Amino acid sequence: MTLKDSRSHGTLLYYGAVHARPPGDPQYTDIQSEFAKIKPQLVFFEGPWVAPQGINLYQAELRGESDFLQLIARRSGVQARSLDADEPNVFRHLIDKFGPERVEIFFVLRSVAQQTALKNVHDYDAHVRQTESFIEYESTVYSDIGIAPPAANLTQFAQLFEKYWPGKQWAAADIAWFSPLAVASDSPEAAEFHAINREENMLRNREMYYLLGRELIMGQKVLAVVGRNHVPLQAPALACLVR
Repeated sequence: MTLKDSRSHGTLLYYGAVHARPPGDPQYTDIQSEFAKIKPQLVFFEGPWVAPQGINLYQAELRGESDFLQLIARRSGVQARSLDADEPNVFRHLIDKFGPERVEIFFVLRSVAQQTALKNVHDYDAHVRQTESFIEYESTVYSDIGIAPPAANLTQFAQLFEKYWPGKQWAAADIAWFSPLAVASDSPEAAEFHAINREENMLRNREMYYLLGRELIMGQKVLAVVGRNHVPLQAPALACLVR
């Protein structure tokens, strides 16, 4: 989707990506092509993580489209910002509605499922180390908003998962559980995660609209790359903004 503001002459090229694309996927060529086309003054990526310094294009593709966009922006001297700027408020809202335990399980397992889908993990030990890093990150977020993390390590996390889904394996988390779109054949865990995802998406869509709309009406040339389901949900409001 491309929008232009006739008053400020700002331009937004909003690219809807498919998550968990492997290295070499045409999507990365598309993103690079769109970057060259718009020559942005500013790019927005999805997610809170900053791409590590020193990675190459292949490594960025291995990590996903957010890191890839950050890397090509960095190489061109273009500022990159996260679309998830209000993460603490999102966590507070979700915790108030779903409880701290379910929310931590959701965020950790979604990260696990995304990395499994990307095939970034090739053995069990690496899988464990990566999961431990996700738990550590979520624990930091909880501590930053003044809430004790329900699980501070993998042993506690496994016990927490067992509490809600006895007999199931946390490591078997399926990326399909974390879509906002529920289907009749969903498992109980998937149905719950869909509900959390829908609520999170609503909050994040509002924040993304605010961040992108502000730059658009200020006259910036912006390229934003986000999971493709977000784009049609924000499109009417963004289009209304530039009329």
